[in-house]
Amino acid sequence: MPAGEYKVFSVEDHASYTLTNDARGEDYVAYMSFDTFSYVSVEDDQFLELKNSFAIPVEDADPVVIENDIIGPGVYRIGIDIDPGEYKVTATDEHASYTITGDANMNDYIDYSSIEKSNYIEVLEGEYLELKNAEINLN
Repeated sequence: MPAGEYKVFSVEDHASYTLTNDARGEDYVAYMSFDTFSYVSVEDDQFLELKNSFAIPVEDADPVVIENDIIGPGVYRIGIDIDPGEYKVTATDEHASYTITGDANMNDYIDYSSIEKSNYIEVLEGEYLELKNAEINLN
């Protein structure tokens, strides 16, 4: 797999990827478990293991289709999938949360919070937003 950024899609529940610096998987770089889609950035000489998922280069991936003005669970690239701005994030389950990072591998944490009912967030161009058991209503 060439180095680059990839969009990773689940094909079954409990999809995941593991990114490591060695073939044995001992020099861990990133791990993500997801039910919809995510992103990963792979460098030269790294190893990407996909479970219940597949990856395509981001330049070949279609932007996220937002139906009924609802942004649901998944990882979004700000400025590509959704616009930068302030949003109200609402829990859809008792174990809801959001994470904002500066990188596709979700390692450069900017903000994280569990959500009881709702929280307000601000996301900037180039950041990544992960929603778990949460949604944003654009209305």
